[in-house]
Amino acid sequence: KVNSIQMTPLKNIVEVRVGNELIYVDKTASFLFVEGQMISLKSGENLTEVRKQEIFKINFSSLPLDLAIKNQFGKNKKNPNRVIAVFEDPYCSYCRKFRLTLSEMQDLTVYTFLYPILGEKSVVTSEKILCSENPAKAWEDLMIDEIGPDKSNSDCSSSIEKLLKLGKKFNIEATPTIYLSNGVRISGAISKKILNRELDKIK
Repeated sequence: KVNSIQMTPLKNIVEVRVGNELIYVDKTASFLFVEGQMISLKSGENLTEVRKQEIFKINFSSLPLDLAIKNQFGKNKKNPNRVIAVFEDPYCSYCRKFRLTLSEMQDLTVYTFLYPILGEKSVVTSEKILCSENPAKAWEDLMIDEIGPDKSNSDCSSSIEKLLKLGKKFNIEATPTIYLSNGVRISGAISKKILNRELDKIK
């Protein structure tokens, strides 16, 4: 499915968005560039990445934070710029790596949206986390200390369904997927240095 088409700065070359990917074709759609990125040699700017940031940017305030697990790392100075949302799967190894990075952060509020896309086991564990007495602690215990959640008799399947719909709405195909408070999307288990750099850019 083609989501959008628009001209690029390069004459006769058109940008085509297909799902989460950007591809390029000539104006007559006779030739296709696959897995390429458009770089401005004058500025050094990666135009493909800039466009992806524009496409996947969201209004952070529109996120249903009532569905998220809230954690505070470091000193709570209530800096509105040092707030992120992250979509994570309980059995995603990169999510666990990123969670260790978050535990070392100073003055950062994190809203975690459980996004169990790696199988039925992920769904069951996510339900147990959400139904636990303290979801924030249960999530940290699992992701950092590898302590599984206790069994729960409650039914949190409706919340999981809402979370899966939310992730699909934002075209999230992998975890962790991060959103900064300015709506910019970042994929992958980025380092503490890169996260702090991106947070510092926000005005």
